Amino acid sequence: MSQSNSNNQRNNRNRSNNNRNNNSNRNRNGKGNYNRNRRPKQKPLTWWQKILKAVGLLPSKKKQTRKPANKSGKPQARKPRPQRDDANVKYSETRLYIGNLSYDVNDYDLEELFKGVGNLKSAQVAYNRHTQKSRGYGFVEFLDPADSSKAISVLHEQYFMGRKLLVSAAREKDEKTKQEAS
Repeated sequence: MSQSNSNNQRNNRNRSNNNRNNNSNRNRNGKGNYNRNRRPKQKPLTWWQKILKAVGLLPSKKKQTRKPANKSGKPQARKPRPQRDDANVKYSETRLYIGNLSYDVNDYDLEELFKGVGNLKSAQVAYNRHTQKSRGYGFVEFLDPADSSKAISVLHEQYFMGRKLLVSAAREKDEKTKQEAS
């Protein structure tokens, strides 16, 4: 029995030592919570540095924001962003992309706006699947390609419900998305 008591006491001592170590790691600065973003204290200036600072000859210690140098010692140049391959993209003649829409716009509002330009086939606002709120853009499809080009010239950069519209030709759907839609 005495042996089990001594083992329990030993285990209790080890637990308390571990707790002390954990607490000292958490409170490194001696105050409440440990702040990771805390700057280290700067060393006080010597009397000679104070004199140079007063005269204005003490160099400032600003961080250098230069990019790391490569083997040759020159700063690395930023890699150019790959260009979009718009040569292979086909744009629809009758379908238009309408961007920067107000989040309050619905399909009916969009249809009413573009009805004045020409004969519409459809007008759709894109909605978030989960929240059912507008995503701020939509698509309009005309029956005649001349009406769609007229809509671009008339309504591009015009204000609608407090926002400047972006009206442009929409990209044609990929074969994959066409199959999914049918």
